[in-house]
Amino acid sequence: MIESGIKKIKYKELLKDLDFDRIELELRTPNIFHILDISRAEIRHSNFLLWLLDPNGTHGLGNLFLIKFLRELATYEISSSDLNEFEIGELDFNNVEIRKEWRNIDLLILFDKLVICIENKVDSQDHSNQLSKYRTIINETFKKHKKVFVYLTPMGEQPNEEEEREHYKTYSYENISNQIERILEIHGKSLNPGVYQYIFDYLTILKRDLMKNDKLNQLAEQIYNNHKEIFDFVMENKPDIVYSEQEHLDKGNDEIQVLYKKLKKAILNLDSSLEVKINKLYIAFFATNNVVNIQIQRSKLKLLLNVKKGQLKDSEKCTDASSKGTFATGDYEITMQTDEDLEYILDLIKQSLELNK
Repeated sequence: MIESGIKKIKYKELLKDLDFDRIELELRTPNIFHILDISRAEIRHSNFLLWLLDPNGTHGLGNLFLIKFLRELATYEISSSDLNEFEIGELDFNNVEIRKEWRNIDLLILFDKLVICIENKVDSQDHSNQLSKYRTIINETFKKHKKVFVYLTPMGEQPNEEEEREHYKTYSYENISNQIERILEIHGKSLNPGVYQYIFDYLTILKRDLMKNDKLNQLAEQIYNNHKEIFDFVMENKPDIVYSEQEHLDKGNDEIQVLYKKLKKAILNLDSSLEVKINKLYIAFFATNNVVNIQIQRSKLKLLLNVKKGQLKDSEKCTDASSKGTFATGDYEITMQTDEDLEYILDLIKQSLELNK
């Protein structure tokens, strides 16, 4: 009875916390990217960046964002880059062309004498030597152009292809967020109100969903720290919700569904102790602890291996997930779009199994 009374007091304290009201208000504020559920859709980010980069875009910013992007790229030292910050002012912005998905390259910025190839990765990694393939295409197609290769990720991660790291400049959505924030601060009042709101919504989802550094993320952390006991109590006593494997499968296209089933069979064949647990955001394969967590997306599988950083051998194709927000536990992340790396991935899962039996 005493403990129940204490819980009620703490719950009342939570409801009186002004930060709790602020979070509730923010979550109710409409955001076009959240409404359309595209805040983490790679191709939607490419579409929006194409719009911002295009001097003739309906945003009314002219070449402002493109110039800021080029100037920042020019400050990055990389041996194979042809971009010189002193030459940016000499570029002909009236004839620049922005292409999307040309020869499978996410974004291409084409000037008379300069070409910039951008590979955009939001929830995936480079694979199947795609970076070297794109570089070959650019070198063969634009032989007389100066060339710049950009690897764009949420936090500026390095490419998986180690030999391509000397050719690709790493660029982050944090850089983009900073540029947009500065533009809105200085030029916001001169923008069309609808354009301003559109760009502001995009800035919000970058900070909140990709980088986890929006004011709402900070408020949530602060509220949790201030009322940890009541939040933990709620989580411990929340009713179980049953999720089905088919619900997850339906998120993937036909090829990804076949790939998941093949991977599932191979994982379960590794050890008779392995079982499957269906969670809201992912499917877990576990022994004593989770071994590997799989999230099915439309055109890929995202795997999170429940292994602490530094404990996995031959992890060169994995992304370090130890310092970013993830959908489950684990410090090693890898994606699958085909069964090309199946044996390699199964070897990684075996290592995780040995650590989590």
